[in-house]
Amino acid sequence: MNLLINPACMTFRSNTPPPLALLYIAAAEGKTIIHDEAIKPKMDLKKVCPRIVGVPVYTKNRHASLDRLREAKASGAITVAGGCHVSIMTDQMVKRYGSFIDYFVVGDGELAWKAICAGEDVPQVVKMRVENLDDLPLPAWDSIDWQDYPAIRKAVRVSILLGRGCTGRCTFCSAWWVNGRPRVHGLEWMGKHLTLLWEMGVRHLVFWDDSLTMDKQRMVDLCDVLDKFDFYWTGTARADEMNEALAMRMAEAGCYMLAFGIESGSPTILARMGKEARLEDALSARAACREAGIRFSALMIDGFPGSTAETERETAAFKKELSPDAWGSVGHTMVFPGTALYQECKRAGLVDDSFWLGKMPYYKYVGGL
Repeated sequence: MNLLINPACMTFRSNTPPPLALLYIAAAEGKTIIHDEAIKPKMDLKKVCPRIVGVPVYTKNRHASLDRLREAKASGAITVAGGCHVSIMTDQMVKRYGSFIDYFVVGDGELAWKAICAGEDVPQVVKMRVENLDDLPLPAWDSIDWQDYPAIRKAVRVSILLGRGCTGRCTFCSAWWVNGRPRVHGLEWMGKHLTLLWEMGVRHLVFWDDSLTMDKQRMVDLCDVLDKFDFYWTGTARADEMNEALAMRMAEAGCYMLAFGIESGSPTILARMGKEARLEDALSARAACREAGIRFSALMIDGFPGSTAETERETAAFKKELSPDAWGSVGHTMVFPGTALYQECKRAGLVDDSFWLGKMPYYKYVGGL
């Protein structure tokens, strides 16, 4: 048995989504089984005796994934670790955990998993980038029961991707490191995927792209494909990539809500973040969404390095002016490896690589440097 495990730590309160990344990987190797412990009981690996076990490792929840990989190795399986934490902390992972992890997959997992399962001679650190996403088969939706997942807005919300990567280089984000330059699926491939989901009975979608509108024309063209169905859907976009015409077109194609990484209401802090969007862009995007009838969710970051009483006053005033339909904020700045912010905190002596061997999920930053 070739087994992919989505660890229990990937439970998201009431909106746990199907593990889309694992569905892509399973489709690349036809004998792979997925066990999603985010919604199902933990599998006893010593009883099922899988040949190969792959587990994604995410920075915040890395220890839960590592525990499953230890258990898999103890059951006699070949172990494979993938996910963003492996891509970012590769050398540290190999040195620390190489005793019970046989392969570390950096970046895209499809071709690497296929090669490992086929017994090909690959190195311990496997890098096999997918240049053309349309070369991939459709995700293996038949390997899970999507209807087991929690309903949102009266229907199960199923994950989907137009592409991978982001055009931004924000100092608090590592998407550029993990996914590389942006790549998108072609419309024919997307049409096949949407047809499959529609025929399965799916009606509610969430696009997990870092920025769904990074290619505005591709988004418009995708709306033409979506018009053939009656999905309602949500996603994340950049404020500087949104305008009224695009918002109207997305609403016509079923978009009911978009989340935007506004981050701060201070131009000073936005500059420190490496955000290319201006405050005027956020207000313009808010107006465009309001006109189109799309709910506007503002994602914010609190306590970013360089924050002062003045920048906090600017942000408070801007929040009032923006008046979004929803807010997203955890009350502090999360510092993750692979980001420019992490390097800044390292130079300031606030954190070092050994932090990621401890139990804390991430480094919290709440004051000025």
